[in-house]
Amino acid sequence: MRQLLKRSTIFFTGQMLSKIFSTIVYIWMARVFGPEQFGIGTLIYLLLNINSFVFDLGLGQWYQKHVDDSNREELFRTVISMKLLIGAIGGLLCACYLLFSTVSNALIALFFIASFFDILTGPSIAYYLEIKKPHAASISQLFRSLGIAVFLVVLGGGTTVVHSMYGYILGSLAWLGFWFPIRNFSFTLPSFIRAKDILGQSMQYAYLQITSFAYARADSFIIQIYLGASPLGLYGAAYRYLEAAAMFPNAIAQNLFHVSAKSHISASS
Repeated sequence: MRQLLKRSTIFFTGQMLSKIFSTIVYIWMARVFGPEQFGIGTLIYLLLNINSFVFDLGLGQWYQKHVDDSNREELFRTVISMKLLIGAIGGLLCACYLLFSTVSNALIALFFIASFFDILTGPSIAYYLEIKKPHAASISQLFRSLGIAVFLVVLGGGTTVVHSMYGYILGSLAWLGFWFPIRNFSFTLPSFIRAKDILGQSMQYAYLQITSFAYARADSFIIQIYLGASPLGLYGAAYRYLEAAAMFPNAIAQNLFHVSAKSHISASS
């Protein structure tokens, strides 16, 4: 219990620092972009979250539940290869949505690149949580915000949504450069039967992710569709304060999940 609280506190501290800094950057972007451009940026980042979390299909939780010292490399390669394939499909669906909104082709291309790095980041975070290194898992958002801040400092009032996406990609690349477990990576898709079995087990977590995300973010799509980018930008800025309240419970849940899931397997067997 003491170790769980220690890891949760480390993870929470990293998340808190990331949230504070990202909120400062978020407010900075809102002041520089104005409501309409900020609303477009909010939509892009919302779709990045969808591709990372909804199209994860519970694979991150499945990995943490089934991994141990004997199969860590094999399961990581399997999960990240499946995520790359599923994420590519999810990215195409999100891009189709962007084509019908007021988003430039350059932003759609940058969205694809950012999605690729996010796909690599998700399983890496699950990997570090499982091996009990929460500090690495907690600061990916901080790196992205730092990347955006670089462009805001250098370009000032001339910063655009495109520049913020450059910064997002730069920050993601920097985090992956430090923390991506490259020695465990290779693109190795499982057989169709094996993939079907994995998805069959992971979908129970996917249902929770999808319903939770829909509950938390469906209102943003409604605002964007019916009111446009400017109101979405104002709403997105206000919503940041609500997200902060859930950080510590989320830190405990993420550090406790793989422990409780493995305990359930042991008890069942």
